[in-house]
Amino acid sequence: MTRNISSNGFQNLEVIRLSSITLDEEVQPRCQIDSHVVEAYAEAMCQGDKFPPVLVFYNGSKCWLVDGFHRFHAKKAIGELEILADVWQGNQQDAVLYAMEASVGSGLRLTRADIDRNVFKLIGHPVWQKWSDEEIARHCGTHASHVHTSREQRLTDLFNMVVAMNKIRKPHSDVQPLVAKNFDLVSALNMDSTTFGPLISDYFLKIWVDMVIDNRIKHHPSVK
Repeated sequence: MTRNISSNGFQNLEVIRLSSITLDEEVQPRCQIDSHVVEAYAEAMCQGDKFPPVLVFYNGSKCWLVDGFHRFHAKKAIGELEILADVWQGNQQDAVLYAMEASVGSGLRLTRADIDRNVFKLIGHPVWQKWSDEEIARHCGTHASHVHTSREQRLTDLFNMVVAMNKIRKPHSDVQPLVAKNFDLVSALNMDSTTFGPLISDYFLKIWVDMVIDNRIKHHPSVK
C-alpha cells in the first residue's frame, strides 16, 4: 500500500463513477449499512452540504471502496452517478485492513456485532491470525481479552462441527459416534492432545495442529 500525500492532505483526488467502485463484503467492516444515516446524508447533500471524499484502493484493475460507505449510498440514493474519491494504491487485503482501522476512528460507532465480524475475519485469515491478540484488537477497536475469547470460540465451534460431521457420517453404523469424553479447551490451548479423548478425526487434528501447535492461538496470561 502506498500513499504520497499532497499539500491538500489527499493522495489523488478524482471524480469517479459509482458504477466503477466495488463494494466488497470482505472489505466492508460493518454488518449492515444504517439506512437512517444514509437518509440524513442524502438530505444534507441535496441541501448543498459538502462531504469529505470517499477513500478507494486501486490495484490497476479493480477499485475497492474502503471508507465512506454511507456517503456512497447517499450519493446513489439521490441519483448521483459520480463521487469525489481519494484514490490510494493497494490490493484487497490492504483495503480490508484499512477499512477496519478507518471504521474504528469513524464518528459512526461500531456495534458489538461489527467488532465481532472484524475479529473473526482476522483470526480466520491464514496470515493475520498469527498476529498477537493485542495487534488484532488494535485493528478492530477492542481489547486483547476479547480477541482471545473469540479464538477460543472459533476452536470450540470447529470442534462441535467435527463432532456433528462424525455423527452424520455414521448414521447406520454399529460403531459409536466419535465424540470426545473430556474435551477441555484450556488444555487444548496448552497443546495437550490427550484432552480429546477418543476423538480420532484427521480433520479435527489437522485444524488443531494448524491453530494450536503452529501457535496461531496466542496464549492469554490467564491460560496456565
